[in-house]
Amino acid sequence: AVTLTDVEPKGAPQGKVGAQLTVTGTGFEDYGRLRVRFVERDSLAEGRLISVGESIVQCEAPYTSPLEAAQDITLELSLNGQTFTDGGGLRFDQYTALVDSSAPLGGPLVADETATAVTLFGEGFKDVGGGGIAQCIFVNANG
Repeated sequence: AVTLTDVEPKGAPQGKVGAQLTVTGTGFEDYGRLRVRFVERDSLAEGRLISVGESIVQCEAPYTSPLEAAQDITLELSLNGQTFTDGGGLRFDQYTALVDSSAPLGGPLVADETATAVTLFGEGFKDVGGGGIAQCIFVNANG
């Protein structure tokens, strides 16, 4: 029998493109149309069987606009693209995080050997596993 036991990370922010998920369980095989269904989003993602012996599948979470309501999503797996498992309660959290401000307000444009710690203030931040380290992308505000 196919069962789903875990997903990493446990969630991702809405508006993120290309969030990679790793789903583990038992009984995984690839019959040519491995799919992960995100039930409440009515969305399918192509799965890649990473390990048969350990039953590990990777897929990309569907893009969800940050303007949509945040949702806890049931995951299901199909080995043939037609029949889906009962997800067994396995959930993936798509949430909306809002940054109100940051400190410091600026820093050097040239990378050097010393890092400047940046603190973000806001709401909706969640610890969803995957190492617990947030990543930020900085761009030149002057273009």
